Amino acid sequence: MELSVEQYEELYRILRQYPLEVSHLELLQYHGRAVARVETPDAPYVLRISYPLTRIERVQEELDWLRALRYDTDLIVPSPVANKQREFITSWVAGEGEPVQYCLLFNWVEGDSVRDSLSLETADAIGVLLARLHRHAQAYTPAHAATFVGPRYDFNWLLGPDSWWTSGHAQSDLGSDTYRRLQPAIALAGEAMSRLGEGPQHFGIIHSDLHFDNILLHNDRCALIDFDDCAPGYYLYDLAITEQAFRYHYDHTPILAAFHEGYCRERGLPLASLRDIDAFMIAVDVGFLAWILRTDEVEARELLLPQVPERVEHILACAERARQSS
Repeated sequence: MELSVEQYEELYRILRQYPLEVSHLELLQYHGRAVARVETPDAPYVLRISYPLTRIERVQEELDWLRALRYDTDLIVPSPVANKQREFITSWVAGEGEPVQYCLLFNWVEGDSVRDSLSLETADAIGVLLARLHRHAQAYTPAHAATFVGPRYDFNWLLGPDSWWTSGHAQSDLGSDTYRRLQPAIALAGEAMSRLGEGPQHFGIIHSDLHFDNILLHNDRCALIDFDDCAPGYYLYDLAITEQAFRYHYDHTPILAAFHEGYCRERGLPLASLRDIDAFMIAVDVGFLAWILRTDEVEARELLLPQVPERVEHILACAERARQSS
């Protein structure tokens, strides 16, 4: 992705607040938020500028969990870099009248997407990795847990009175016929959440974006990146996102079995504890539909809108599998 002169100047102005000698910038993303690879003579970094209107508390929650993961575990996750004021969050305003956006600089985590190296061993390793992440989350209490900012992937998010599904938005966005077709499937997801409850065995802080682009493999070790969507939620919601990635890229029973076995072995859980994963894939699809049908990001909407019919059919297929496994 090429940088315009204006974009380059904006990013370079931010980077002047860090003790770095920048030799090259590569823009990786620039819609909604900006993400750029920063080359220096010493090491590469990644600069991320938050979405407009993101609250600073939301950014701090991500940093708090990353700091705890690096202190408490040997998981490979991004490490934030302080600016010249020895602060990890840098405020930036694009222009007069524009909202404050928050910038974070991280070390560059080496690796390629696990999508390129799927095998029984890799699938098992991904399961172990996610289990260790959730085992840490089970014992982790966010510093400001009572006032956690952002989404909370629970029953109220899915089916509460103000949720996309219940408030009338879903029926308007999808049409009455599709809404009625999906209603029993969404109820299955809600029933699974209600049955599990929100005890620490099932519910805690989750990554909530564990697709294959955020799981990297380097020198036979897996790493996790891109924690800015972390939020309280069900561990099965996290797993369901990765399960979808497996099924989309490599829907092969032994590969999926290795993923499940690695996860359950590391957490000391029976394989039957994953029987609700199809119900949670329904919840993941609902989250996708709600976002793409309501987002103000025109480019993302145009790119992903054609996937809506496929997601509708996927919800129905997941519901059928969920009924068979219950």
